[in-house]
Amino acid sequence: MTELSIVAEEGEVQLSVSGHAGFKKAGDDIVCAACSVLCETLDAAVEQMMKEKKCEVRQKQESEAFRIFRITYTADYKTEVLTAIKTVVLGFLLLGYTYPEYVKISIVGDM
Repeated sequence: MTELSIVAEEGEVQLSVSGHAGFKKAGDDIVCAACSVLCETLDAAVEQMMKEKKCEVRQKQESEAFRIFRITYTADYKTEVLTAIKTVVLGFLLLGYTYPEYVKISIVGDM
């Protein structure tokens, strides 16, 4: 199972993604592939916003089955940063709705 955990506070969002979906064997798992694409999308969006000085990454760790993003932002760029994060989270929510036995999501706080 892939688990997404989000903790949102004013000015900071932490996202943790861990595990393998287990929908199919490695290399054929469309759920795991979709989760990876969403993580890469978030990574690319955050990298671009960092270049534009709209957010900072306070923590970023990754391995084959684990990623953590801790992103901070100022009030000036709150809407833009949170829109990017919410778009990726929406993708995970859709996966969790379609494949509830393979994707688990927990959200603490408001974004």
